[in-house]
Amino acid sequence: MIVDASVWVAIFRGNDVQHESSLEFLEAVIAGQRDLHIPTFALPEVAGVFARQTGDARVAARTVRAVLALPRLQRHECTDVLADRAALLASRCMLRGADAVYISLAQSLEIALITLDEEILERSRRVVAVQTPRQWLEG
Repeated sequence: MIVDASVWVAIFRGNDVQHESSLEFLEAVIAGQRDLHIPTFALPEVAGVFARQTGDARVAARTVRAVLALPRLQRHECTDVLADRAALLASRCMLRGADAVYISLAQSLEIALITLDEEILERSRRVVAVQTPRQWLEG
């Protein structure tokens, strides 16, 4: 499944309201030996959140290393085809560019997108299978 930055942030930020369900999701994915997919730009997205919120670049770097150390994590470059599809999705679904790339990747790999972003959940349901970590756990 594709896991977007909102979930990674919730996993690694202990005071996040979605921390417990997101961490439980990650643990279940790892225990089930399932593949995790991210576009490569997810790493600077996550690093930026932690660096801005903590003011500490080391926290951001440790978080990125923790994501990269996860088993079965696969990173995907933003190819021309992926970007072209994302541009079309961004305009049709009125999404932010980065969000459209996550959706485009999920669509191209024909797998679910896991997110906590309400806008993605609302606007991409007709394009890809999209769920919150809690919904995935309950499904």
